[in-house]
Amino acid sequence: LIFHPLHWEQVETTGSRPLGRAFHTAILGEETKIVVHGGISRHGSNDDCYELDIVHNQWSVLFQYGEHRPAARHGHTMTETAQIGSTILFGGAGAGFYNDLFFFDARTGRWDLCETSGTPPAPRAFHSACALENKSKMVIFGGQNGSANLNDLHEFNIENRSWTFVRTQGVQPSPRWG
Repeated sequence: LIFHPLHWEQVETTGSRPLGRAFHTAILGEETKIVVHGGISRHGSNDDCYELDIVHNQWSVLFQYGEHRPAARHGHTMTETAQIGSTILFGGAGAGFYNDLFFFDARTGRWDLCETSGTPPAPRAFHSACALENKSKMVIFGGQNGSANLNDLHEFNIENRSWTFVRTQGVQPSPRWG
């Protein structure tokens, strides 16, 4: 998307392109790199990572490592943290529905399973997530678990790694996902 004047433009890229997929995540790993993780393709859920250098329009496979890495999944979220290059992966679906949480350093490709306190949200996919309070907290809303659509709200404190169910007032949004 080009903003001035507002129009779409197809970009020619080189390198190791990812297969076509849906329900993946895409994050800004550094100021000039977009990281794509997971999703579902004609072969099923994926656990791969690709990086697009938007200055040189070049794709590359992002090497991933860590003692614990997330299983192949789609419908998950990745949310930026206050630490440069660090994101949090939550939930998704693959061989079931997940409510696990991983830290990912897009600069190095390192995954770390996050041990948490408090009661985490039920396993889900296709939820919404965003960072709040200078990226010190993440909130999760809604999604679905294969049998029901959800409309609950949960907060994750990144600094002390604890979950809290958020009780809201007023008219609650209807259950939703997508």
